[in-house]
Amino acid sequence: VCAVKVYTRVRPVNETEKTVEEMPGSAIEIGEDSKSITTLSDATGSHTFTFDGVLGVGCGQAEVYSTVAEDFMNEMLAGYNATIFAYGQTGAGKSFTMFGPNTMNRFDDKQAGVVPRAIYDLSLIHISEPTRLLSISYAVFCLKKKKKQMKQQNYMTHQ
Repeated sequence: VCAVKVYTRVRPVNETEKTVEEMPGSAIEIGEDSKSITTLSDATGSHTFTFDGVLGVGCGQAEVYSTVAEDFMNEMLAGYNATIFAYGQTGAGKSFTMFGPNTMNRFDDKQAGVVPRAIYDLSLIHISEPTRLLSISYAVFCLKKKKKQMKQQNYMTHQ
């Protein structure tokens, strides 16, 4: 059982980005081993980052779940605590990865994210083992404060 695993998911280019003929001076390359990303930038040069896994543009929601979450589910059912969280800038795809599209209305939907897939799998296990106690919780945190507001609050609390 590994204490911490880190994965990164590369999202497809969005509609706004498609209208730009050429993205100015930056790009990424996924390593052949699917465990590293190299950023290519005219301004800062290239940097390589290594992860437990890189999920590329063609990776669907089912593959994300099977790669990242299935092991955690098995470990959790064996009595270990498990946490999966998504981190990144606005528009990076965190909510879609974790929950799926806003229009989804079924836990077993093809586009279902990590959370509905985990709940669905846990419910199937609970049906097959009804004596097992099942308790599920999740939290969503979203900080959307402007830097100026944050600086003002810091200043006020440290006077």
